[in-house]
Amino acid sequence: MDILIVDDREDNLYFLSSLMKGHGHTVHLAANGAEALNLLGRQQVALVVSDILMPVMDGFQLCRALKADKRLAEIPVIFYTATYTGPQDEEMAMKVGASRFVIKPCEPEALMRIVNDVLAESRLARPAAPPVVSEEEVLKLYSERLVRKLEQKMLELEKEVAARKEAEKVLPASEKKYRSLYNSIRDALVVVSSDRIIAACNPAFENLFGFRSDEVVGKSVSLIFQQEKDFFEVGEIMKTLNETNNSIRETSFRRRDGSMFVGETNLFCLHNGTEQLSGYVCMIRDVTARINADIARKELELQLQQAQKMESLGLLAGGIAHDFNNLLAIFLGYSEIMLAEFARTDKHYEYADEIYQASLRARDLTTQLLAFSRKQQLEKTNVDVCSVVGSFQKLLSRIIGKKVKLLVNFPNQPLPVVADVTQLEQVLMNLAVNASDAMSEGGTLTIEVARAEFDDTGSRQMSELPPGAYAMIAVIDTGCGISGENLSRIFEPFFTTKGKEGTGLGLATSYGIVKQHGGSIQVHTEPGKGTTFKVYLPLQPATDS
Repeated sequence: MDILIVDDREDNLYFLSSLMKGHGHTVHLAANGAEALNLLGRQQVALVVSDILMPVMDGFQLCRALKADKRLAEIPVIFYTATYTGPQDEEMAMKVGASRFVIKPCEPEALMRIVNDVLAESRLARPAAPPVVSEEEVLKLYSERLVRKLEQKMLELEKEVAARKEAEKVLPASEKKYRSLYNSIRDALVVVSSDRIIAACNPAFENLFGFRSDEVVGKSVSLIFQQEKDFFEVGEIMKTLNETNNSIRETSFRRRDGSMFVGETNLFCLHNGTEQLSGYVCMIRDVTARINADIARKELELQLQQAQKMESLGLLAGGIAHDFNNLLAIFLGYSEIMLAEFARTDKHYEYADEIYQASLRARDLTTQLLAFSRKQQLEKTNVDVCSVVGSFQKLLSRIIGKKVKLLVNFPNQPLPVVADVTQLEQVLMNLAVNASDAMSEGGTLTIEVARAEFDDTGSRQMSELPPGAYAMIAVIDTGCGISGENLSRIFEPFFTTKGKEGTGLGLATSYGIVKQHGGSIQVHTEPGKGTTFKVYLPLQPATDS
């Protein structure tokens, strides 16, 4: 069956059209009574389903025009209305010739039953003529209905105006509350349009980036990005956002003065009253301190692991050295007896002397192992670190050779510590020899003596030292540096990069001596740029001020 649907709302037309087509009917559409009459002039239909309140020509006028036209009078009309819903409205509809009066919304099944009933009635018999009603009565009823509807609309408008005025009263307070919240947020907020032009920013943004609001509003948000690729990557992320999700990531930003910082960004979509995308809100938090703290924590963890490893190696080396020393005492004792028994011309004397000399070299190795394990006996006295280094300077010059230039810098004040002078000289010699080996083509070796103080923060960074004052001895070379893979092992006993020429005990011994003095030895190196060893020894309490 061909059915004409008349309604000025597209959503109603779509609903009714889908419903009728779903039940096998052919559907024609019109937006008001005038369009419907024009369509009926060229298209036959079996039923008209019409709204009442419409522009140009309403449903009542359409129905009267149909019933007044002999060609169209037999077409049944169903009013489907959401505005005219009272008994008097239904009475008016029946008087102008409607077959049914249905109030929106109506269940689809119920509406189709009514449509089928009306179509069945129209097939069985010609529809009854509408009651004879004078033009004057129809106009009166129509005017009454129209006036009543206008009165209802006026009441609705008055309520709407009152509600709007009430909202306008609340709006300033709400705006003030929003503005206060917007300005008090400690994270930087920037509002950008859909094409990424800055529309607004809060005071925290100005403080973080150094821009005034009027310097950035209306400009591309790209001006705060450190790298162009980050700007484009964030743009790609924006395309994937919707009202139900957001994006959190770390990005490098640029301040007004050109300085860089890492910010954690949280992106949200911004929608207008019609739920259309109007822009984005980005919250930016400076996480540089957090990143630095994470780096420092990881460095401390590595230092702790290194200290624990060195402690374990020290225990192992100390145990081996102690037992080996007991065996060496036998070797040395018996070899000395054999030397006393044989004449120097006897070849057995030569064999015994080889055993004796090898035992002496082995004893020196065990002494270094004991130093590494911090189990050797120290003869500590009150000494000035500057005097120790100064008196050892000439010997160091001969040790490092003529290709290496030696520079020594002292402070203007003495740095008294409690230490074994011989062991400190051993540390200096070991570090100087290593530095000289790293500068085979020549270079500069700098020994710097200075006072260093650590508070709680600095002490935590050093991990091994309590807060306080220290004498610092820095041994700086311009050599080849140490690779990353070797750096973590340089203090291990018997680890060497010199092949058969090195014993691998120089730095291990230095490490043990410094630790036995209650100090710390640190290293900083860059391949190809040189190495710096820093030895820290606790100053005497009297000078710790």
